[in-house]
Amino acid sequence: MVTTHTLRQEVAAPHSVIRELIRGTLNWKNGAAAFGLGAGFIAPIVGSIVTVISWFRDPMWHHIFLHQAGTTLFVLTLPLLIIGAHCLDLLDNEKKQAIGGEKVNDDDREKN
Repeated sequence: MVTTHTLRQEVAAPHSVIRELIRGTLNWKNGAAAFGLGAGFIAPIVGSIVTVISWFRDPMWHHIFLHQAGTTLFVLTLPLLIIGAHCLDLLDNEKKQAIGGEKVNDDDREKN
């Protein structure tokens, strides 16, 4: 048995999305989304490296500073990812509003 599925709307290819971000106007939503997601993915990696360095570092006063820096990077990961995701949602709603001419609410999403 063969089952086919069709999408209600066209899905953009990844390369066209990247091209659209590069060509698009640079505003605070684009910048905050890029910074939030980029820093949110890099912060735990750097935090892990700094924490491991603090475990093997000999002087105690360096150890405390490095440990605090690693912990701070771990704690900042989730807020950065949330800010980046929120800004992407704002951009998506702005794009849908420009195409459809009406505001997209969470209530409208639940109905569909």
